[in-house]
This record gives sequence, C-alpha cells and structure tokens, in this order.
Amino acid sequence: SADGRYVIAGSGDDKVYFFSRANNTPLWNYTTGDNAYAVDISSDGKYIVAGTYAGSNIDPEVYLWESSSSTPLWNFTADKAVRSVSISADGEYIVASTESPDDEEGDYDENYGKVYLFDKDSSTPLWNYTFGSRVFAAISEDGKFIAASGHDGNISLFSKDSSTPLWTYNSGS
Repeated sequence: SADGRYVIAGSGDDKVYFFSRANNTPLWNYTTGDNAYAVDISSDGKYIVAGTYAGSNIDPEVYLWESSSSTPLWNFTADKAVRSVSISADGEYIVASTESPDDEEGDYDENYGKVYLFDKDSSTPLWNYTFGSRVFAAISEDGKFIAASGHDGNISLFSKDSSTPLWTYNSGS
C-alpha cells in the first residue's frame, strides 16, 4: 500500500499472500491453482488484484479482493496467461494484460496479447484491446489512463472510456 502498511505478494506456490508490515505472518492467503506472478494493491490497501499464469489444464484468472477477506469479490477467466495487473489508487479500476503461455515446446505465440479494463464492481471487462504481441499494461493513479507496451515495440495510451488508443508510438524494437 502507499503508506507501506500492507504488502501483497504472488508466489510460484500458486498462492497470493496478504501481509501487514508488522510481521511475517500472513493476514490471509488464497490458493489460485497456478503461479500468481502479477499482483497490485490500491494505495489505501483496501483492494488487491492478482493474475495467474496458466498451467496445464488450468485457466488463467484475474482476481479482485477486498483486503478484509480472503474470499475474492470476483474472478475473470482470461483467454491467455495474465502478464501484468494494475489497480488505480482508489481501487475503482483494474487493468490486466495477457500473453500466450508456453506451449508444450516452451514457445510463446509472439503475435498475441490483450489489455482488459475492469470496474471493481464487475468481472465483465469494460473493454479489451488486442495487441500484436505480448503486452504489459499499467493504469494511472486516478484511473483515467492506461499505458500499454507490446514486445513488438508498440506503446499505446488509452482513456478509460474507450478501447481505441488515444495514440500509438512504435519504438522500432
């Protein structure tokens, strides 16, 4: 959290952990069923978001919790592995980005990734946008803007009100 009072951690043991800075005993943990590498917490520590990768026979998920309970407020099944999650300072808006997980040969589909925008009150995305590559995304503190960067070198800025980028820049890499 912004004041350092709370810490959220995702883990390769398929769990999300919620801690107080007071000690190393989790206030709670939640078993996601797969690696929870993407996590974020609202500035006041009230809302927590996590995304899971996607293992064999397990769907990737985006989860939202209120910090007072280990029971998710909602979860969303993504179509590909969740690469990043970001939550606005007040917890009202959540952005998640995806990529194709490893296939059996350990390869990625480099030509696919999505950005999803959620309101905290629903697991149904407000919108999504498909990138031509794996993508990472973040949301501004006020929840009004989303920045996304793909492995294809494209950087895009979105308003929360539209899945059409305000602008896109190609860095050439």
